[in-house]
Amino acid sequence: MPIRTHYDNLHISADADAETVKQAYRRLSKQYHPDLNPDPDAHRIMQLINQAYEVLSDPVRRAEHDRWIAEQQARQKVAEVRITVQRQPAAAPAAASTPPQPAAAAAPTKQQKRLTAALLAVAVVMAGALLAWQLSLFWSGSNDETAQDDASAVAGSLKETAPAPQPLQGRIDQPGGDGIEMSEMQPENPPADAQPQQQPELAAFPPAGENYIRPATAPNGAPWPKTSGYIGGYPQFSKQGSYRIFVDNIRNSSDVFAELMHEGQPIRTFFIEERSQLALEKLDAGEYRIRYRQLDNGEEISSETLNVGGKNSEATVYLQRAKDRPL
Repeated sequence: MPIRTHYDNLHISADADAETVKQAYRRLSKQYHPDLNPDPDAHRIMQLINQAYEVLSDPVRRAEHDRWIAEQQARQKVAEVRITVQRQPAAAPAAASTPPQPAAAAAPTKQQKRLTAALLAVAVVMAGALLAWQLSLFWSGSNDETAQDDASAVAGSLKETAPAPQPLQGRIDQPGGDGIEMSEMQPENPPADAQPQQQPELAAFPPAGENYIRPATAPNGAPWPKTSGYIGGYPQFSKQGSYRIFVDNIRNSSDVFAELMHEGQPIRTFFIEERSQLALEKLDAGEYRIRYRQLDNGEEISSETLNVGGKNSEATVYLQRAKDRPL
């Protein structure tokens, strides 16, 4: 709280001289004299002005007043210091004065680890690619002829050592619902310009007679089909036409090995069970005959000529023993 002094009441500074004190008193007396100022407080203010002038106009009393002011100011400063000390927080523990330690580095996350590994892998791959490219430039000029020779040698070796294509295994269904087991399957549709190849003659069978024994397999070594149908291992030609021949073995008491002949060549080879029949589908127009062998006695027989084409969309041939054939 500020100290109110006589200097303040006269509106002068503490170092004002005697003349300044007198002038201040006269100015304020004219302003606050009760005879001149109707303000109710004028009388009280005039009393303070008179008291201030009486002290300050007397050198002894003014000195005493100055000492009092100094004492009051000293006390006020002590009080302010005390209040300031009381308001200050308690001193922090000694540990608080320890210099702050740098924060520990955060452990890398899984994502950061993966990214680092990916960047490392890319760098390794790029380095390897660059090395391979440089090596290829170094060797390309000197090794072109050698590489070509090596390639030719490898190709020749592969050609010599490559195994021949093996026939497929499986079962094929024939027109009319008949099916056969195929131990060696040739392409069902040979190329258009392919020519029928001469198959093993029927003479490859053991000769007919008392000593005849039914062969365990077809002449090409393929097993006999379990039901009537084509025999595996033999190419089946002429499969783009729209004509059909029914081979009827119902009247025969023997299984037969048969060939469909066209222009002197076998174009289809098949097996027919006794008392059964087989339809040869998708034939081209032309003349055909069936050459077959009785598997129970080795007898070889050839059918009459069959013509299909035009309005004759199909033909039927009846297989039977030679003694039962009409003359």
